[in-house]
Amino acid sequence: MRPGIWERFSFQLWPTGGRLVRFIKGFGEDEAGEIYLLSSTILGPTGRTGDVRRLTPP
Repeated sequence: MRPGIWERFSFQLWPTGGRLVRFIKGFGEDEAGEIYLLSSTILGPTGRTGDVRRLTPP
């Protein structure tokens, strides 16, 4: 990937599809280019149920 060039990817949660059953709060990227998903079981900006998941290719 070149700097300034966006790529579009689709992903599914499990090989058979499925639901995350969480609210997606945001995405992040580290220095190595790894992509992370931030989610929570609570819709609002409060609570202590959040987690960070690294997205990996199947």
